Amino acid sequence: MTKKMTALIMAMSLAAAAAGCGSSESGTASTAADSGSSAADESATGGSLSAEGDTQGTDSTQGENLEDVAEIVMAFYSPRAISTDDVQRVADAINAITVPEISTSVTLLSLEQGNWDQQINLMISGGEQLDLLPTFFYGSTAISALKAQNQLNPLDDLLAEYGQDLTTAMPEGYFNATTQDGSIYGVPVISAKAGGSFCFMRKDVLEELGLLEAAQSADSMADLEAIFQTVKDETDLTPIVPASTSGVWNFANVFTTGDFADAVTYEDLIGGYIGILSDNPNQIVNLYDTEAYQESCRMLQRWYEAGYIYADAATDDQMPEEYIKAGTAFCYFNGTELNALDTVNQNCQQEMVPVEIARTPLTTWNVGTITWTIPVTAREPEAAMKFLNMMYTDERIVNLLNYGVENEDYVVGEDGRFSFPEGKDMNSVGYYNGYTWLFGNQFLAGVRDTEASDIREKGQQYDAEATLSSNFGFSANSTGMDTQIAGMTSAKNEYVRGLNCGIGDADANLSELHNKMEAAGVQDVIDNVQQQLETWQASQE
Repeated sequence: MTKKMTALIMAMSLAAAAAGCGSSESGTASTAADSGSSAADESATGGSLSAEGDTQGTDSTQGENLEDVAEIVMAFYSPRAISTDDVQRVADAINAITVPEISTSVTLLSLEQGNWDQQINLMISGGEQLDLLPTFFYGSTAISALKAQNQLNPLDDLLAEYGQDLTTAMPEGYFNATTQDGSIYGVPVISAKAGGSFCFMRKDVLEELGLLEAAQSADSMADLEAIFQTVKDETDLTPIVPASTSGVWNFANVFTTGDFADAVTYEDLIGGYIGILSDNPNQIVNLYDTEAYQESCRMLQRWYEAGYIYADAATDDQMPEEYIKAGTAFCYFNGTELNALDTVNQNCQQEMVPVEIARTPLTTWNVGTITWTIPVTAREPEAAMKFLNMMYTDERIVNLLNYGVENEDYVVGEDGRFSFPEGKDMNSVGYYNGYTWLFGNQFLAGVRDTEASDIREKGQQYDAEATLSSNFGFSANSTGMDTQIAGMTSAKNEYVRGLNCGIGDADANLSELHNKMEAAGVQDVIDNVQQQLETWQASQE
């Protein structure tokens, strides 16, 4: 559909809304993506306006003539499939705001998380229009991978001209986490980032065994082991289940085997194996060769042999909350944002006691990993930045993307918190994403009735109190090291999950892992990244 035809449909929809008509049905959807796009065929597309949605602030100085409306394509990932019709409803409501205010119509492309990398790779390699793209934690859509493949546009000029409000809202220093080669390539999501490492234990079991006070006062791994032993002896529960497919050991960038006060934090720079320890911030290391990691593996082996750890931890991919909900497990280790501790109870459907092991500083990774970018296949980069500017500063846009359309996908209670409409839940409601940390500014998002009313305020407070890592703003460039990284990743995949679950002879497996990492060229990578770090540190003086 041409832009002029799209503009005509928009004008008609706006006229109907102004005349007091009710909510319009979704009309013919327009898309700025190529008609042959396999990814776009699975998505809902923007362009059809609804009378729903707040259209405040439509001063003519804010928008342009409808003939000049830009059409952008915005992709995002979701934990479950969202139907085309439901994404369309949200696009309609967004466009009812953005067309009159910033002369921009958005096509929403919702993709299930499991298909995310593949679909985005196909779109970019095929040259399909993609104007806004969030980066992911790992894989080919991590910001480092996209930058290394020259798939991202620099954003400095666009931010200066069209992202001024966004820039003002951004916490000081955050853009340093997404700056490479002197240019900004991603806009970090503003969200609760201050976090820590915890052991989450079932409160009912602690109370039954008279261990609640012991858990709440625990300050060492020895204290936790004593609790695990009692749980093993006195119940039929598995004391510890894995936190993820990475194993039992998912302590959120923390190593500790003794007193919690002596915990060592680290920054992960490449692949989970190249990083920096907090007690030696000027030295790049193979994390698997550090005494801190190796002692952790020996501790886990001792725990596994003692019967504390789930026997199939290295092969079962079930999430830890599922074991807890099923009533078969007692605890798991994980890292989480400090303001989100209440959500653990919701996910586990049990009241859990969070035993804090260590707080972690803000790093380049946790600030600069989930970002919004403008790929090289963008056809409307200026309009994309205008939309980003709204997504970081306008709660209407934030809530539509997070929760859908009010009174259809969520309702607002008397206390201001959001809940599902009567008879609906996350599986049956039309539009559900659940990732408030994804869309622009989490602190503008409404709060679910399953969360504490002050969760956003707490998040801002914790972030304000958090410290920055010693090398905040530094990120490693892995360009030219593909062969070494492939070999190291292969070695990691062969050994690390078992090590992180305590399975097998830790020393023997660590030795074999070391040899294979060396053969893959780990020292070349360390030397390369060490030079990068020293160059970056010199530029900061």
